[in-house]
Amino acid sequence: MFKQGHHSDHRVKAMQDENWVKAMQEELDQFQKNDIWKLVELPKDKKAIGATWVFCNKLDENGKL
Repeated sequence: MFKQGHHSDHRVKAMQDENWVKAMQEELDQFQKNDIWKLVELPKDKKAIGATWVFCNKLDENGKL
């Protein structure tokens, strides 16, 4: 499911966090609502490419989450 590496544990933990999963679902819902992308069938003669989302915690001016 996940690529091996030092980030694998973080991905597994994130997927077990209901708040994180809810936040990601809300993000995906906004993509759909705003017509950011459309899912289509992959043509038979084409290969799918991979993608990685990178998320960072945002800090306020005092360095707090």
